[in-house]
Amino acid sequence: MVSSLVLQANNLIGTIPNVLSNLTHLQYFFLSNNGLTGIIPESIGDLTTIIQLGLDWNQLEGDLPDTFSNLRELQSLFLQGNKLTGSIKSFGSMKAIQYMYVQDNLFTGPIPEPLSRAFRLEQLGINGNMLNGTIPPGFGKQGTLQSFFAQDNQFSGTFPESLCKVENCDTRGNRFSCPLPNPNCCMTTVCG
Repeated sequence: MVSSLVLQANNLIGTIPNVLSNLTHLQYFFLSNNGLTGIIPESIGDLTTIIQLGLDWNQLEGDLPDTFSNLRELQSLFLQGNKLTGSIKSFGSMKAIQYMYVQDNLFTGPIPEPLSRAFRLEQLGINGNMLNGTIPPGFGKQGTLQSFFAQDNQFSGTFPESLCKVENCDTRGNRFSCPLPNPNCCMTTVCG
């Protein structure tokens, strides 16, 4: 029974094969820093025991499959540095998530509100996308969030004051409504 598959920085090329769904006991899966292309296959949702998933720094593209919402045991997600598009709504079902890095992609739409209530979430990197709407007011209230990086998106509306409690926070490059709760809060410099 395979529980770990780590193939980081191996100059792998091609697409992620569907046969990975046969690895039903897989908990740690890393294909980071390769030359993988194409989409993330629907079969990724069959890896329901996965705890850590790293597909970062490849050339993956397209929308996340809806089956991503099946990864309810996922604690660490690394998708940064790809060309992934579409919504991140499937992240709202990830109740066990602690570390999520999906920055430097082409994601659009709002942050799913249930993600702001993920009581284990410690670090969230969503910067460098095209996310929009308001930042849900729950972020920072759960007490575990240590890092929140959302700069260079298209967020607007009222800035959630609860984010001022987060130690490492950056929301520059967005357009929040004035007045801001604290001009020194969360590296937020622009409102309008």
